[in-house]
Amino acid sequence: MAVAFTNTGKESFLYDQTEPEDSVIAPDIPELNGMSVIEMADYLDHELYGGTNQNEDDTSYTKTQIQMQRKKMPQLNPQFTDGEATAAVQETPYQQKHQSPVPLSQSTPVDGARAQPKDLLKSKLSKLAQSVHVAEVTELDEETDDASDASDDSDDTSRPSHLEDTPSKSRPSSTEKAQLQRQRELLQQQEQQAKELKELRDLKHFLLETTGGYLVMESISKGAKSDHFEISTKEAIAKRDLQLTTAQDENKQLQSRIKELEEQTKQHEVELKQKEEQIVILSRESADLKSTNADVVQNNEKLTLEVEASQKVNLEKSEKLDHVSKELAKQKQDEVEATDKLKAHTDALERELTKLKTANQELRDESSVVKGTNMSLKEMVEVKDQLIIDSQQECGRLKAANDDLQKKLDTVSSDYKKLQEISNTELNKVRGNLKDSVTPEKYPELMSKTTCGVPLYEDLKLAEVDVLSLVQAQNMIKNVLINLGVPFDKVKEMIPNIALQSQRESILREFVNKTHKLLYDEDMALDVYMDLDQRGKEHLTQCTTQMYKNLELLYTVLHKTVK
Repeated sequence: MAVAFTNTGKESFLYDQTEPEDSVIAPDIPELNGMSVIEMADYLDHELYGGTNQNEDDTSYTKTQIQMQRKKMPQLNPQFTDGEATAAVQETPYQQKHQSPVPLSQSTPVDGARAQPKDLLKSKLSKLAQSVHVAEVTELDEETDDASDASDDSDDTSRPSHLEDTPSKSRPSSTEKAQLQRQRELLQQQEQQAKELKELRDLKHFLLETTGGYLVMESISKGAKSDHFEISTKEAIAKRDLQLTTAQDENKQLQSRIKELEEQTKQHEVELKQKEEQIVILSRESADLKSTNADVVQNNEKLTLEVEASQKVNLEKSEKLDHVSKELAKQKQDEVEATDKLKAHTDALERELTKLKTANQELRDESSVVKGTNMSLKEMVEVKDQLIIDSQQECGRLKAANDDLQKKLDTVSSDYKKLQEISNTELNKVRGNLKDSVTPEKYPELMSKTTCGVPLYEDLKLAEVDVLSLVQAQNMIKNVLINLGVPFDKVKEMIPNIALQSQRESILREFVNKTHKLLYDEDMALDVYMDLDQRGKEHLTQCTTQMYKNLELLYTVLHKTVK
């Protein structure tokens, strides 16, 4: 199964997780305990790079080497025959391999869709070993050529002129032992080189089975010889080990610190939930107070309307009472006038009684009528007096009711004022002191212009914060605290640190990008890991972990190469 390791923008390296037998690169390694070092090296080369074409090239190259050795070997040792020279050439497989027209770097072609960087690292290491060995062999050949030239010169001066064109079968010389010693040293060097070849092939086999080792190999094989790699001294290696150990300790400390911060975040989340519940309770109480205030205002309006209606009724009754009083006064005045007239008329009748006996009966009738009228008038006066008394009692009752309503109105007004004061106090608590608000007038540095030539206050759009509602401002602050993972009581301390971390992030990003490019010859596409879900974090963790493993593997390879 192929898993995407990292995305560099154009291509994705695929990490092949299949078993070694499913790979087109990894060979089947048999039991090698019974083989010699050279046989194991030949077998691994044959299995890794194929046998048909390589054998043909090796055969043609072996013939060429035999011809070259035939020219050199008799000069070193006259006892060497053509067959012995052929055997001598065939006994140096390491030299043949590294001087073959098909170098180790030309391994089995790799499919681009299943590119394994471990094969590329294997190729790079083969090139490195080949270059080292070629330099050593070239140096040995130069020494051998110098020795052969010196022996030829000495032999030419000592031989007779008639033997110059005839090769001698045995040429005893004082330098023969030195030449044999050089041959032994050459064989020892070849054995040492065979051991080094075995170590390199073991390293290849190790890299073939190592997870992610192909990434370092691919980064090495893509370009020419990199100036970034150099031979490190033991002191530099020890220093790097110390730096690596320090970095690991710091990483552990950071992980423990992250765990502590996560626990603190959980505690703050619990406290935040409790505060949210308190806010909900206070909101409900505020809503109840508002509804109670509305009911009180409504009752106050009703009572005001009732008082106004009562005042209108009292006014109408007062007007009626005034009208009745005026009528009674008028009736009393009429009665007084009538009584005066009656007295005058009675006096006149008495004076004329004697004269008017005939009219006495009529006067009596008239007198009885007047008496009846007088009685009715008295009854009417009594009724009017009772009405006046009842009206006065009703007026007193209405005044008492009006006083009670006035007292209730005063009580409601005082309650309304108290509720209004409480509402204003709560509103002031929520709104805060406007004198403490951040404005360009209070902080002139906010009007300083940025690199774009726009004032900082306008560039950050701080004026839009002033028009936010309470809920919008609370939600925005909560979202900022949640995303930053910062508790509210540490905002003033943590925000400057976060700003500094954001500024330092560019430096760390450049370092990671350079490290990524050093390993893979491509820039690291950090935008891929900016997902808000958990996958982006896991992807970035996998990438950085693999980069560290590749650096560690590269350090191990270079350390072994130096040794």
